[in-house]
Amino acid sequence: MGEIVISRLSVLLTALLISSQAPISIAQPSGLPAVNVQTMGAKGDGTTDDFEAFKAAIAKADPEKVGSGVIFIPPSNKPYLLSAPVVLRSKETLTAQPRTAVIAPVVPYPTPDKSPLLISVKNASDVTVKGIIFDGQDQSIGSSSPIISVMNCERVLFEEDEIKNARGIGILFSGNGGGVKHSGLKKCKLDNIGKYYLQSGNQKEDRRQSVAFCCGQIGENGEYPNQYNFAVQNTFGYNGFDNLSFGEQSWFTAENNHFAGTHNGGNIYCSHCHHVRIINNTGSGASGNGIDTFVNKDITITGNTSSNNGGSGIMLGDAHCALVEHNKAINNYQSSLPSWANDHPHVKGSNHRGGIVIGGEAGDGTPNGSPKSTDPEGSADILIKNNLLGDNQPKGSRTQMFGIQVRKTASVRGLMITPDNTIFGNTTGPFGEKLTGPTADANAALPCKLWMGEPQ
Repeated sequence: MGEIVISRLSVLLTALLISSQAPISIAQPSGLPAVNVQTMGAKGDGTTDDFEAFKAAIAKADPEKVGSGVIFIPPSNKPYLLSAPVVLRSKETLTAQPRTAVIAPVVPYPTPDKSPLLISVKNASDVTVKGIIFDGQDQSIGSSSPIISVMNCERVLFEEDEIKNARGIGILFSGNGGGVKHSGLKKCKLDNIGKYYLQSGNQKEDRRQSVAFCCGQIGENGEYPNQYNFAVQNTFGYNGFDNLSFGEQSWFTAENNHFAGTHNGGNIYCSHCHHVRIINNTGSGASGNGIDTFVNKDITITGNTSSNNGGSGIMLGDAHCALVEHNKAINNYQSSLPSWANDHPHVKGSNHRGGIVIGGEAGDGTPNGSPKSTDPEGSADILIKNNLLGDNQPKGSRTQMFGIQVRKTASVRGLMITPDNTIFGNTTGPFGEKLTGPTADANAALPCKLWMGEPQ
């Protein structure tokens, strides 16, 4: 794909906001005012490097030095440019009137071997970033680096922000070394992220996630150090790799998000987690599985719509204790829609060919059978009930081949499918791989205990 030409500001200020440039004072509960970056010298003119002004504003707002802890970015009709990342510390808030201020990297970025890093939060707690547009400006940098990084933190929230035009990852939450807890994003928008490989041709190295939660060795208590993180009420545009990826997490919630698709990967990818809720999300247009999960213990997937994807609507690989209920998965497996085929010319046929696919991968020697992505025990204790699974497409189309497909049946134990699932119009049949029909009544219950969620 040729060079993408994108305006630096796809979301412009209204005329009223553009004309209102006066510094705004925000009263805090402590009675201390927020620090306005413009009073510290920031220009927001799309030309000046405003890094030193942001740094000075953060220093003045320092709550450890009797500051308010709040840094305010006033509306501007051009971006605030940064040549280095803004580093936020504990009890600090970086805020703007919702999506009226843009932060972007200077061009060219001074470290050509790395993607622009705009925000860094490390070893901190109680940090909020709210209402800001982050524009990576499609910097052509050969790196997977994120434009926003959160590492080993607690209670870090991104709310009503927009992240766009990034070659690398949009937001990376990494718990490598200490863990990330009670952190995530809410009501954010992410678009045009991780698609640079369409220009470079390097599909292996250049495809990146919109949002990634990762990294943490399991502890002595049997849980991961990354705990109670979340992604709720966000909108994901058409991005490069997995839209929302989370691995090595305990008690993770993905709820009420909307996904417009991926050029390579799934809308939701979840692996090596304990206690997961994927609920009430809507998504379509992923090149692979819409909801793609591998090697998870205690996972609830309920109330989702996952359709028009290149693989399955919902994939459960090596799952232990899983409830899949009240989901709608139709017209999956290499959708016959012309728009989908045109957008995914590189995608080959998937092994995951159904509305719901159950996989007992169990180290079978295939790429999905690598030690990292499989559990030698396979899948166990899975309840599938009251789902809508079909495609209504003519025979011979490339759409959903099975309503429910089971792969590697010898490694799947305790699978219960109730008769209240609605399975219709699938090109090959309602069931695949030696599965013949319901195995439990509609009142079936799992023998294991599910995490039903706690307030974030």
